[in-house]
Amino acid sequence: MCYTIDDAKRWEICDVGEVSSCPYSVTYLFAGDADDSAGNNHGVITGATLTSDRFGAANEAYAFDGDDVILADTPFRTGNDDFTLAVWLSPGLVNDASWHGFCGYQAAGTRSPSLWVNWNGGGGDEDPLDYGLHWNTKTTQNGDGTAYGGVIVSFFQLDTYVHVVWTANAGEKYRFYKNGEVTPDGTLPAAAHVDLHDSYQIGKVDNWFVGVIDEVSFYNLAMNSADVAAVYAATSQGMQTALETRACEGDSIEITCGEGTINIVDATYGRVHGADVCPHSAVSNQECHAPESVNIVSAACQGQTTCVVQALNGVFGDPCGGTYKYLTVNYVCAGGGSATQVYLFAGNADDATGYSHGVVSGGASLDVDRLGTASSAYMFDGVDGKIQVATPFRSSDGDFSISIWLKPTVIDDGSWHGFVGYQDPATRSPSLWVNFNGCDVGFCDCAGAPAGDCVPPADLTHQCSTAGCCDCSTANTGNSGDGVSGNGMHWDTRTTQAANGNLHGGQRFAGVADNYFTSGVYTYVIWTKGGQDCTFYKNGASTDNTVCPTDVDLHETYDIGHVDNFFTGVIDEVAFYNYELSSDDAVDMFSASSAGMTWPSECPGSASAQMFKFNLDPQGDNSGLRG
Repeated sequence: MCYTIDDAKRWEICDVGEVSSCPYSVTYLFAGDADDSAGNNHGVITGATLTSDRFGAANEAYAFDGDDVILADTPFRTGNDDFTLAVWLSPGLVNDASWHGFCGYQAAGTRSPSLWVNWNGGGGDEDPLDYGLHWNTKTTQNGDGTAYGGVIVSFFQLDTYVHVVWTANAGEKYRFYKNGEVTPDGTLPAAAHVDLHDSYQIGKVDNWFVGVIDEVSFYNLAMNSADVAAVYAATSQGMQTALETRACEGDSIEITCGEGTINIVDATYGRVHGADVCPHSAVSNQECHAPESVNIVSAACQGQTTCVVQALNGVFGDPCGGTYKYLTVNYVCAGGGSATQVYLFAGNADDATGYSHGVVSGGASLDVDRLGTASSAYMFDGVDGKIQVATPFRSSDGDFSISIWLKPTVIDDGSWHGFVGYQDPATRSPSLWVNFNGCDVGFCDCAGAPAGDCVPPADLTHQCSTAGCCDCSTANTGNSGDGVSGNGMHWDTRTTQAANGNLHGGQRFAGVADNYFTSGVYTYVIWTKGGQDCTFYKNGASTDNTVCPTDVDLHETYDIGHVDNFFTGVIDEVAFYNYELSSDDAVDMFSASSAGMTWPSECPGSASAQMFKFNLDPQGDNSGLRG
């Protein structure tokens, strides 16, 4: 049987063998392999080869040449009704008088909901049917054998990425989405039952796909339109066209990103063109490339806002003596204009798009995550281990949210342990520490305060009065305190950066949210700010609410595992948002991202998608994640 944890959130614990109603999903990001994003389901590859993805990142998608396939597990079980299929793909063949199945399953007497590129209508290049999305399902397994099928017109272009989503409310409606929006002809009657199968073919149905498939997700629920739009927005961030710059031998390249940070897509020092590029008499060798070009340019530029690289043999070595060379660099400015930046630490410190690359330094090393998956979190040694990452923040940003999974292994040792934040001599961005030591709660600053009093001065920091520190909880956060001084979460921000025109310019806001941490135990922390309202969440529940400045010194980079001192323990996942998450968001994000910590053995064969760890319809009314 299935035990409902929360009717409003539709999360359940299921006995072995009864998994059909567990609202789980499986996502294949193709990040170097065909495993699902939780690492539990392993796709079986026949012929398909790794290639660059929609962001230009190498070995992050699969190329299919017309006889390749990947067999992938799904969360579906016999008799499932509602479902969603989502695929990022770039077709290499359209309008060639054939179909090209890219996601589906069929066997004798049955066909699961399946999708094809290029239903051929015979009308030539101007016929929208020739560039359509063909869909089809037969319901013999649970129905009357009726075939449901059709074409969504004008869907594909040659060698152009598109995000395809098919949602189904059983017996009601099918909806087809292109790049986050329902197509004009994309709302159709649905079969009462469909033959969903526990494995699907990617790159094939009854015939074969040619092109690139970048990401595939299966959900055994019908996503609503708000969530489809949110998923498209999140997974299309960074799909800007790479910029190219070039310098002839002896000159220099200067790269500057006005917004975001530099992400190197490709680089080559050598010569692959004739005399039309960097003209010279010595151009006979046009197959010349310094093999370390990308690594050298990345070392100088990756994650920076500006950099200069010289096109010299002394920098790259001489790959072809006697040939006049040049340096070509392709790059994008990552993070600029993005609403979120998510670091899953799934084998590396890249963000979830694969586009922004965290810089790991000192004693930070891959470790087992909260779900027991190897090399999917980072251990920090408390000495010099940290990761510098890009954020979606810009100077003087107002609202924000920061979420993080962490497991401290040192608390109550007479010190602070910064785990996420940024500071320089002039400013401190909103930052967090394990173990404010000395006070139970509140901000301890005893200078000049009368004995026995808790004084809220003009800068709203709420000073503690005695050398032993008083309990400032009522004045500071409303948290009554538990009498234990070493288990709280210290928060702090200084607003010097936004002093001009800022109501609270130059002031400091700080305090302690009490009773947050236990050594060796994971905690999910969220700090949100909307206007002057700051709220702190522990494991999905609001614990503290206090006054914050109207503007804060948010920075375009943050340190993980460090602020002004270092963290000891494991950090599993960090996300930055340049808006305020709601209390419902906090609950839903914790529910989804903690599910595998206690429940995975209850629902074998299923896996919650790690890239979008939230309940897609928490209210059960198609209102979506954020309403």
